[in-house]
Amino acid sequence: MGSFLLVHGACHGAWCWERVIDCLRASGARAEAIDLPGHGSRRLPAGEGKLADSVAAIREAVGRLPEPPVLVGHSWGGFPVTMAAAEDPAAVAGLAYVAAYVPVEGQSFAEARSPGVSREREGAIDRREEGLVIRPDRARALLFHDVPEPWATEAIRRLEPEPLGPQREKVHLAPGPWRELPKRYVRTEDDRMIPPAWQDRMAERAAPVTVVSLPAGHSPFLSRPAELARALLDGCWRSPSRGGD
Repeated sequence: MGSFLLVHGACHGAWCWERVIDCLRASGARAEAIDLPGHGSRRLPAGEGKLADSVAAIREAVGRLPEPPVLVGHSWGGFPVTMAAAEDPAAVAGLAYVAAYVPVEGQSFAEARSPGVSREREGAIDRREEGLVIRPDRARALLFHDVPEPWATEAIRRLEPEPLGPQREKVHLAPGPWRELPKRYVRTEDDRMIPPAWQDRMAERAAPVTVVSLPAGHSPFLSRPAELARALLDGCWRSPSRGGD
């Protein structure tokens, strides 16, 4: 059933994928998630961290797996998973974007994000010394409005500041065959963080890509984990053999 490496978005951590991992493994797939630098066990001092650190963390995790995985990125996670695949496309079986931003050469995440800000997002995120912080009193409506209790409350409690530095760096994508990797974009139809119309723009950047839609908000890994797992499993991914063997 293949292998999946799941990468969280801003202010989250590997914890957000736990229910999706259970569903993937129940179907016979190998699945694991990592904390990007600045999160979980990889917390950083305020002001530290680079985009290259996140890419390196993904590539390190890929190297530990026995077969090339599908890299799955949620939201901001779409940036480092794309860059990791671009650096070594032979090491991955494909790319899956879950309500994710897709980078373009020469543009930072901050630039990619600004045109697609939803009305609900305005005033919900504070910029502090330690990074971007989602206000707890706004997080439920913005990120978890369709997530059952107590999962939503627990998720809000576990949100962390997001380092600002990596989001301001210009992206440099290695040229090569990575653009022809199998790609799937999971579009969330009731998303209050990234409007679906802006997700359509992101999916266009990933072309050629298969787009599937879920009737979910920005956190389908909590609101619809089984359906999200199925959307990932249904992808036509590259044969899992390293180096094209």
